Amino acid sequence: MNKNILYGGLVVFVAGLFGWKYLSVNVWGPTDQQMIDHALTEAVQASKEGRPGGVMDYLADRLKVNSDEFGSRQVANFIKDSHPDINIPKAPAIVSGDQARITAPVSVKVSYMGFNVDKTIDNVSLVFDRSEGHVWLFIPVKKWRLSQVLVPQDITNW
Repeated sequence: MNKNILYGGLVVFVAGLFGWKYLSVNVWGPTDQQMIDHALTEAVQASKEGRPGGVMDYLADRLKVNSDEFGSRQVANFIKDSHPDINIPKAPAIVSGDQARITAPVSVKVSYMGFNVDKTIDNVSLVFDRSEGHVWLFIPVKKWRLSQVLVPQDITNW
């Protein structure tokens, strides 16, 4: 009988722990704006350090830049080889359903394949999609990933 009480208590404790974690990330957790800011900050920092894995956590599987689409391997190789220094000022995200958009000036410093770029581009739109992620293996959480970058057309031929 004592073993059953011990096992029952352990099951209740573990279930309570998972319940608390679910509530802490889905009910009392950060706002969409905070999650987007965190994703952007982490991705920018990881790109400066040349850590593609840290960036890929916050990018969609296929990243679009205007009409061009890049796979995760292409983006990872670019980050690893060039360590781009990207500076995006804090700006409010406009959230509409499962998509959010930030429009802000973006400063880019990158050296890649013999080309050096140091430029500030105004009115760059960053489009984020909400996706499902998991913590503790099976607790569902919402996660924002950068899916598209819209750069003004007059700037793409630099």
